[in-house]
Amino acid sequence: MAAKLREVLSSPALTITIGDFEEADVGEHGFDAVFSATAYHWISPKAQVDRPVSALKPGGVIAVVDLNQVSSPDDKGFFAAAQPIYERHGEGHAGPPAPERNAVDPPIHRALRGDPRFSNVEVRAYDWNQTYSAAGYRKLMLSYSGTQMMTPPARQGLLDDMENFVRQQFDDQVTKPIVVTLTTATVT
Repeated sequence: MAAKLREVLSSPALTITIGDFEEADVGEHGFDAVFSATAYHWISPKAQVDRPVSALKPGGVIAVVDLNQVSSPDDKGFFAAAQPIYERHGEGHAGPPAPERNAVDPPIHRALRGDPRFSNVEVRAYDWNQTYSAAGYRKLMLSYSGTQMMTPPARQGLLDDMENFVRQQFDDQVTKPIVVTLTTATVT
C-alpha cells in the first residue's frame, strides 16, 4: 500500500511511515489528519483517542470510516436464516443485534464525543444494499478475519455450506444492508 501511495501521490512533501499505529514513532503534533477506513476497531479503545491527540496538530482532523451491517427487511431474512450454519461451524453471531438503518452510532463517535480533547464531532451516514451471488458472498466471507483464522477443513465446510444455502434457499442472491459512516472530529 505504501508503494502504491508513493506512486499515486509522488511528492517530496509526502512522508510515509510504516508501522503499528499505536507504536510507530511519528513525533508529536506533526500531522494535519489521521484517516482510517474499516480498520479503526482493531485499535485499543484508549489508543483510538490518545494517539490522534498526540499525533495531530491543534486543529487537526481525525476521520474514521466504518461499515455497519444493519437490520433491514431488504435482506429477505437471510442473516437470521443463515445463523444456524454459522453456529454449526463455530462462527455464530455473539454480539448485540444489528441496529436499524437510522440507529447506527459508531463506537468511535461516542468515544470522540465524550472526550473534551475533541470538538466538531460529526457523523455522516451513507446507506445502501450490497448484493452478492452465492460465489460472491463466499469470496466476501473469505475476507473476514474470523473465517481466515478457521482451520482449512472447518473454513471449507462453512464456505461450502453457505454457498449451497444461498443457491438453494435464496435464489443465488444475498443482499447485505449496510450503512457506511464517516466520523470526523477536530483536536482542540
